[in-house]
Amino acid sequence: MEYTQPITFATGQVLGRIHLDVLRDNDDYFNSIADRYIPVPAGQVTAWESDTVSRVAWDGWHLKRSDMDTLYYYAELDNDDGGHPTTLTGYYDYNDDFSQTTMFTRNTDGTSSGTVDLSSFPNGLYRVMFTMGRAGGDTGYDATATIRAPYTIYTGSESYTVGDTITDGNASAATTFNKWRSNDVYFNDITPAQVASVGMTTETTLDGTLELFNGWDKWHPDHARLYYRVYMHAGNANDRIRIYYDADDIDGIQTTAIATSQSWTESHWDIPDGGFTKGNWYRVRVVLDPDTNAWRLGICDYLFITAASLDASYTVMDPFTVGQFVYGDTVGQDTRLQLLTDNDAAIYDRLTWGAANPGRMDFACFEPEFHGYNGGWWYGNYRFQRRGDTLYYRTLGAELVLPDGSTEGLEDHNGSSGDYNTLNLDSINLPKGAMYEIRRVSYPVYWDLSTPGSQLTDEVLEFAMEI
Repeated sequence: MEYTQPITFATGQVLGRIHLDVLRDNDDYFNSIADRYIPVPAGQVTAWESDTVSRVAWDGWHLKRSDMDTLYYYAELDNDDGGHPTTLTGYYDYNDDFSQTTMFTRNTDGTSSGTVDLSSFPNGLYRVMFTMGRAGGDTGYDATATIRAPYTIYTGSESYTVGDTITDGNASAATTFNKWRSNDVYFNDITPAQVASVGMTTETTLDGTLELFNGWDKWHPDHARLYYRVYMHAGNANDRIRIYYDADDIDGIQTTAIATSQSWTESHWDIPDGGFTKGNWYRVRVVLDPDTNAWRLGICDYLFITAASLDASYTVMDPFTVGQFVYGDTVGQDTRLQLLTDNDAAIYDRLTWGAANPGRMDFACFEPEFHGYNGGWWYGNYRFQRRGDTLYYRTLGAELVLPDGSTEGLEDHNGSSGDYNTLNLDSINLPKGAMYEIRRVSYPVYWDLSTPGSQLTDEVLEFAMEI
């Protein structure tokens, strides 16, 4: 399925079934987008390591596109000792391709959240970075930074219009059809790009829980099925990998044990009803809980959230036929045009979280690289379930792994290729809906990504997004 631009309807126009089929087919397409697999955007919870005085708390890249001029950010700082504080700072365009902009800076406990006006920024790829800093004499005092992936929202001119109510015997009007048309144009404008689902490999010999993933999901009750793939190699047979939803609410936490053996586990979890509010953000946390504090390694390969079942408020309409009566609301007739109004409302609710925010959110893509607390470096890969036509990426020494295990080489980023490279996904053997991976060429075995003793500079994953 794909979007087709509807005609502009005019008074006196003779309607053919092809005009109505465009409206019908577009609704089916946008219904599939509303129930798409949504990657949980990767955030980060970071504490200090040993006696360093500066640290990256979150690093990634954001693709600024047309009609996406407002950036949203959210960060928290928790100092162990307010008298010896850490300073947390957020930057947009960190390496100053256009104009390095400080989103915020703080050194007291609390939250920094807000927006940045990007209307003066040309469309392109910009580095987004959050940094921690402290005085040399304060290295004995810890602090924790919590970062959500920043995103831009739709700021264009199109909007949703409640469709007319159609009953048998009404006189048809061009304005009625143009409302359905304008909603299709709006839904197309707010169809979001798909940022990569970020997987990470993590290991430790330290005491306590091993964090494998932190991200935030915008809750919709129709999107309550979480698909995951995790791996555990643990030092004790009683170790467990668990997923927490609403992980910041200790009193109302939702949890499940999903891995109990030293192997890959790939399945889904239907998130229980926890009284969540549609359109609010909730923390998604994946951890390896140890039975004993021996060496252990865990991998969270991907997290996608989607619908557990078909939306009952949406009706798949029958194809139109020549000479057919359709203008009305005849009971049981799946070509009645009242369904175009009803289906638009069903799509709008799921695509925009009940209009809590515009549906199109372009997230910054986390770079799967982390300087571990044991002095090593931890890395990860990118995962997609294909939905778009074009892959935008910025990598060095990387390859794309197809569902059958074969690989496609990716072009290295360099100055002559601009901000990023692109790949037409129709040019390779990759049907829509298929899962694929982007990885470093020299690290085809996932758990090897926790073993490098120094930072990798010749094989780098910085950004990947489908549009």
